[in-house]
Amino acid sequence: MAQPLSKEAKKEVMKDIILKLRVKEIRQLIEAGFLKQIVLSTDVCMKVHLRQYGGHGYDHIQKYFVPLMLTLGMTREQIDTILIENPRRMLTFV
Repeated sequence: MAQPLSKEAKKEVMKDIILKLRVKEIRQLIEAGFLKQIVLSTDVCMKVHLRQYGGHGYDHIQKYFVPLMLTLGMTREQIDTILIENPRRMLTFV
C-alpha cells in the first residue's frame, strides 16, 4: 500500500501541475497566432519570495519554467521570442 504524500510533497506536486498548465496555455496562445504578443514575468516583491526564505527566487523562469517549456514541446526559437524579442520590442520607446 502506498504511503500518503506529505504536505510538502503535495505542495510540490501541485506546483508541477500548475506550471504544466501554464505552459499548455502558452502553447495554445502560440497556436492561436499570439507568439509575438506573449511576455512572461515573475514577482519578487517581498522577502518571502526570495529563495533563501522559501520563495521561487529571481531565477524561477530560467531555472524551472524554461526547461519545462522545452520538455513540453516548445522550441528554443519560441522561447527566445517570448523571453528576448517580445520584451525588447515592448520596452523600445523610440
